[in-house]
Amino acid sequence: MGHLFTLNSTEKTGKNKKKSIKSTTAQSVIAFAVILIITLGTLIGVQHWVSRVEIYTNSAYSYSKSAANILDGDTVKRYIETHEQDEYYRAVQQLLTTTIAQTDLKYYYVFVPRDNCMEYVWDGDSGDGKPFMLGYEEKYMNDEDKAAIMDAYDGTSKDKLSIQKDDEYGLIGSAYTPILDSNGQPVAIVAADLPMADLLNSIWHYIVLVLLSVSLLTIIAIYLYYRNIDKNVIEPIKKLEKSAGMIVGNIKREEDLNIDIHTGDELEDLAHSIMKMDGDLKTYIKELSEFTAEKERMGAELNVAKRIQSGALPSVPAFP
Repeated sequence: MGHLFTLNSTEKTGKNKKKSIKSTTAQSVIAFAVILIITLGTLIGVQHWVSRVEIYTNSAYSYSKSAANILDGDTVKRYIETHEQDEYYRAVQQLLTTTIAQTDLKYYYVFVPRDNCMEYVWDGDSGDGKPFMLGYEEKYMNDEDKAAIMDAYDGTSKDKLSIQKDDEYGLIGSAYTPILDSNGQPVAIVAADLPMADLLNSIWHYIVLVLLSVSLLTIIAIYLYYRNIDKNVIEPIKKLEKSAGMIVGNIKREEDLNIDIHTGDELEDLAHSIMKMDGDLKTYIKELSEFTAEKERMGAELNVAKRIQSGALPSVPAFP
């Protein structure tokens, strides 16, 4: 029976290579950690991006709305029609230039949105080239930027920052606010542009810092969790496996099976059940052996009695 059990186990092992619980648990824990870190990094990155964009949006629109409220729409309309400058025009030009120099704004300008281009009214001097003059026309960066400008001009947009990337201007976040005349009609757009390349760099640095922190804490937590699983699950199962293989040998040696597991859970209950099974199996084998021995003894006694009885009877000769 013991040889048959060993043979069947060997054949099964040969057909299906077993994986250890320890390696399977380690792989599962590592996979969980990787998924957790990626998920947290993504969520944190998105949340940080949203919060930073909101800050940039509030900042850019504070400038565009301030200028739109200060500028007189009827006067702006006259500049557009006549292309003539005066002291008021030059004062506004100086205000835009000074604001750029003293703030984080990259560009601060006023223009009229046309079908295929923007016609400049004012353009603050950003220091990276000569500002565009009154009446200068420039193409839109792209269709998305044009749509954002038209929405602002029509009054349908709700303080949404237009984030665009251009080969000439780089990554720019633009706030567009319409200038209204005395009749409440839009005549031009105030644009406040903030550079956002630094925002991307800060977000990447923030994500890396957070990921490193989360990774370190996750590794520590998973290590402690794995040690707990190893101590309270994997090692007890190994003891149970070893003890199960010792049952037959212990019966032959008439030794009691002792499984030292104190986990306080179902594994400890299973260990007690195996030890009880070992004791019950020994009792059954002992009773079976005694019964078999008694049966053999009784059979031997019957054979002896039969022989004695056969020898005591007289021999009767056979009839001819």
